[in-house]
Amino acid sequence: MRLQLSMALWVIVLATCGYAQQSSTPVATLTDAQSRAVEYLQSHYQSPEDYVAGKFKDHDIVFLGEGHLKKQELLFLQKLIPRLYREGVRDLGFEMLWSDDQPEIDGLLNAATYDNDKALTLLFNWDPQVGWDFQEYADVLRAAWTLNHNLPKNAPRFRIVATDLRPDWALVKTGDNITSRPTRWNAWAGSNQIARNVWMVGVIRREFIDPGRKALVYNGLGHTTLAVTHDQREETGLRFSAAYQLQRRFGKRITAVEMASSATQNAALAPLISALPPDKQLIGLDLKGTPVAEVPLPDKMAAVIVSDNKPLTLADYTADGFVQVALKPEPVTPAPGFITAARVEASKREGYLPNVPEITPEWILQHQQQFLPMIH
Repeated sequence: MRLQLSMALWVIVLATCGYAQQSSTPVATLTDAQSRAVEYLQSHYQSPEDYVAGKFKDHDIVFLGEGHLKKQELLFLQKLIPRLYREGVRDLGFEMLWSDDQPEIDGLLNAATYDNDKALTLLFNWDPQVGWDFQEYADVLRAAWTLNHNLPKNAPRFRIVATDLRPDWALVKTGDNITSRPTRWNAWAGSNQIARNVWMVGVIRREFIDPGRKALVYNGLGHTTLAVTHDQREETGLRFSAAYQLQRRFGKRITAVEMASSATQNAALAPLISALPPDKQLIGLDLKGTPVAEVPLPDKMAAVIVSDNKPLTLADYTADGFVQVALKPEPVTPAPGFITAARVEASKREGYLPNVPEITPEWILQHQQQFLPMIH
């Protein structure tokens, strides 16, 4: 979600939250399929934490897809890290860091003292358009550091593994449209989405699957879809996500869970969530193999999925599971005073930003101030 997204595409992504159709009001009267699903969810309630942790009983790799820039989703991940460790899961794949920076990430998580400025710098370098200096993302690194710092001396350490492909901005010159698709395709070896998803597959296989390790892989929703989807950011018009590619190869060892922090984020599930008692609306649930699977997808959600099935239900959806971690989202928090002229110039020298005069602290902060109010 970095410089490769134009302003128009950012609006689309934040508005749809990963292929889910927004709905401002719940359905007043439930259909028979919805009623059966609500009855099932009430009698099979699981908290979001229990649900995600429980997925590792039957799966090796669990993708957890966020909608980006939502505070409660990062707070959920922070809380989940020590729970995962207790369950024997000691690896977290993380989209929002470049895999080239892995030695620095390992050093940060095993240092004697936590370096928040270092964590913010690693995140900022990942996103030159929005200036990813958000404290809640840095606090994910802090949560892993805190866990490691309190472990016995010889206990295995928890590791965060960066999964994303760093672009090469050398082909971007002064005067280029730095948010255009052709510019982005040049920086990401021909296609920012294809190259990145293929790269992520390689990292996840090398770091987790081949060594036989279990891992939670935390990505944006676009990298966690288990179906082929229509995507205007691709030259082909289709997206083949990292999760889709891995599940095709490794079957049910791979699963994906969609995360929501808005009560209306997923239009198919919103009526079910609103029909539950208040103390059960923050919930984890299977979308397939239960009565929930019988609930039809609204037309706008179904239109995104490439499928010969008609009509589509939640059994055909792009995730196997779903967690509702909040009912009203809040935006993440930019670190005050972090984005400075010196930091931007250093990122340009080190190749994390296109070395063009158009990119300034003001340019970055303007984008940031436009995107964060979209979280509501």
